[in-house]
Amino acid sequence: MRGWRRSILVAAVPVVLAVVGNLATSTVQVSASWWPPVVWTATGFLGLAAVAIGVRDRASAPSVTTRLNDLDDAADWLARALRERYVQAEEQRRVQAPPALLLRFRPASEELLDHWSNIRRARPGADPGPLRLAGNSADIAKVHSRIPSGRLVVLGEAGAGKTVLVTRLALELLGRRRPGGAVPVVLDACSWDPAAPLRDWMAEQLALDHPELAASAGPDRPSLAARLVGGGHVWPILDGFDDVPPRLRKMAIEQMNLAASVPLVLTSRAAEYAATVADGSVLAEAAGIELEGLTATDLAHYLPRTSRPSPSATDTDHGGWGPVLARLRRHATDPAAATLAAALTTPLMVYLARARYSDNGHDPAELLDRDRFPTADDIRQHLLAAFVPAVYRRPSAGGWTAEAASRWLTSLARHTGGSRSGDLAWWQLRDQVPRTVRVLCCGAVHGLAALLTVTLLTVLFSHFGGRGDAVLRPGLALSGVVALVGGLSTGWPARGTPPTRTHVGVRGRLRDQVRDFVIVFFLAKAFFLPLKVILLAAGGWSLAFAFGTVTSIAVALSTAITVILLRSVEVPAEPELVSSPHASLGSSRRSALLSSGVITLACVVGVGGAFGAFGGVTVGLVAAGLAVPARLAHVLTCTAWGSWSTLTRPYLAVTGRLPWRAIRFLDNARQRGVLRQAGPVYRFRHEELRRRLAGAVVP
Repeated sequence: MRGWRRSILVAAVPVVLAVVGNLATSTVQVSASWWPPVVWTATGFLGLAAVAIGVRDRASAPSVTTRLNDLDDAADWLARALRERYVQAEEQRRVQAPPALLLRFRPASEELLDHWSNIRRARPGADPGPLRLAGNSADIAKVHSRIPSGRLVVLGEAGAGKTVLVTRLALELLGRRRPGGAVPVVLDACSWDPAAPLRDWMAEQLALDHPELAASAGPDRPSLAARLVGGGHVWPILDGFDDVPPRLRKMAIEQMNLAASVPLVLTSRAAEYAATVADGSVLAEAAGIELEGLTATDLAHYLPRTSRPSPSATDTDHGGWGPVLARLRRHATDPAAATLAAALTTPLMVYLARARYSDNGHDPAELLDRDRFPTADDIRQHLLAAFVPAVYRRPSAGGWTAEAASRWLTSLARHTGGSRSGDLAWWQLRDQVPRTVRVLCCGAVHGLAALLTVTLLTVLFSHFGGRGDAVLRPGLALSGVVALVGGLSTGWPARGTPPTRTHVGVRGRLRDQVRDFVIVFFLAKAFFLPLKVILLAAGGWSLAFAFGTVTSIAVALSTAITVILLRSVEVPAEPELVSSPHASLGSSRRSALLSSGVITLACVVGVGGAFGAFGGVTVGLVAAGLAVPARLAHVLTCTAWGSWSTLTRPYLAVTGRLPWRAIRFLDNARQRGVLRQAGPVYRFRHEELRRRLAGAVVP
C-alpha cells in the first residue's frame, strides 16, 4: 500500500503546485476556449504516467519467486515457511504447552491394508511379514521411517488427535530433512475433487497456500508449485479423508493408487475408511495405524500438571483434579467415574476439559455428578458447550463478550454447515443476506446512479439548446428500469462474485500502443454513424453535431484510452492466490479500485476532453461526470469487495450475526483456537465443536 501512496503522491504534488501557483500569480493566461480541456487532458495523462511508473518500480522489486534460483532453493524456502506454520499450529492447539499429551497407536487391522510384501516392497516370492508399528506420538517419525513405501494410513475416531499426530510427524520430518530434500505438506483432503489427478491438485493447493510458488517462468511453463510437485519435492499428508463425500472416496483411492510412486500419509475415521475399502480397493503399499483411546493413567499423568500451582493445594488435590483422578482409578466399580473415563478418551475432550477447569479454576468434580451427566455423551456436550465461554473469558481488544462470541460463532457454524469443504470465506458470507434485501439494496444503488446520470445529461442537453424536461421525464422512467434490472441481475444470484487479484506492470512498446489506440478509436467511432444519420434527419446539423459527432469522439476516445490502459497496466492473475483473508480482502479492494479507476479516468479524459473542447470547461466537467455514477454502482454491487463493504458487512452487523469488525473477530477466534486459517479462508478447528455450535439455540 505504501507503494501506491508514494506513486499517487508523486503524481499529485506537481499538479497541485502548478495549479496553486498559477491561481496565485496568474502567470499563465490563455484566452482560447480549447486551452483548458487540452491542459487538463495533458495533466491527467501525466498524472497517470507518474502512477504507472511508481507501480512499475514497485512491481519490479525483488520477490520471493525471483530469489528462488532452482527447485532446491524453492523447497528449502517452503520447508522454512511450513515449519513456522506447523509450530504456530501446535501452539494454538497447546500441544507442546507443558505437559505434552502422548498419543498411543497400534497397527491397523490387516483387512484394511495392502499385502505386507507390497508395503515392504519385497522381491517376488518373498514373505517379509508385518512391520512393528506400535508406538506413541513421540516416536511417530521413527515408526514412519520403517515403511519403505513411505505410505501410511492413520485411523482414529473424531477428536482422537489425527491432525495433531500428523502435524507432529511433519515437524519431525522437517527437522530431519536435508537441504533440497522432500518437504512434508499437510493438505485438507476435503478440498480435493478426485476427478483431478493427485499431483495437479497438490500443485493447485500449494500455489493457493503459498502465492510465491504460483508464478511461472513463462506463459507455456508450469508454475513453481507444479515443478516442485512433479520433481518429487513435496511429500503430501492428506488430512481428513473422511470429510470427502462418500461417493468420491473410492475415486480418490484410485487416484492415489495411480500415483503409487508418491509417498503420502492419509488420515481418516476408521469406520469411513473401512467402508471405502469394502466398496473398492485398499490404498496401495500403505501401512496403517489406529489411535488408541486415553486411559485413566494417561489422564492422571496429564491433567494435574495443567492446573496452576496453588499454595493451598495439597499433594493429593492437584488443583482440583486429585479427587477426580482418585475416583477414575476405581472406574471399574464406580459408575460415575466410568462415565467420565468414557467421555475423556480423546485428546479433544481432554483439551476441552483443560480449557473449562484447569484454565478457569472451576471445580472438575462436577463432572462426576450422575444426575447432571448420566451418560458420557452428556459430558461431551457439556464440554463442547463450555469451550467458547472458557476461551473468551480473557478480555479481547474488540470488547467481545462470551455471549456475543457464541452467538456469532453459531451463525458462522450454521453457514459452513452447507459447505462441502467447511470453508468460511468472507466473500461467501453474502449468502447470509436475504435475496430480497440484496435485490432492494443493489437496485437502489443502480437507480441512484442512473438518476444522477440523467440529471447530468439534462444539464448537458440544456446547454446545447434543448429542453431539459424532454430528457428528464423519460430519464426518470429509465432510472426505474435500470434499478429493477440492476437489482435483479446483481442481487438475485445465490453466489456473489469471487474476489480477484491483479498483477500490475507497464508493458508493451510505444509504437504498438499508438497503433492499437488508433484502431480502437476509429472502430468505436464508426458505431455512431447510424446515430448521427438519425439525429441529422430529426434535428438538423446542430443536434447531429452535439450528440452525434461530439459524443462519438468522446466515447471513442474514452474507449481507446480504456482498452490501452487496461492492456498495458492491468494484467489479470489467478483469483485468490493469497495467503490470508486479510490479503484476499486487500487484493480484492485494490483490483476493484484499480480497474474502475482506470476506466473512470479514461472516460473523464475522453468524454470530458471532447465535450470541453467544443463547449468549454463547465460542459467538459459535466460530461466527464457522466462516467462516474455507473462505475461507482459497478464497484459497489458487482465486485466482492464492494458487496462486502456496502451490503454484507453492514447487514450482518445490524442483524447481530457478526460484529462490525468481522475480519478482526475471525482472526481473534483463530488466535484463541476456535478457528484455523487455510489460505484465504477460515475453518473451525474441531468439527465436533462446529456441529455443536450449529445445533445451538441462538438467544
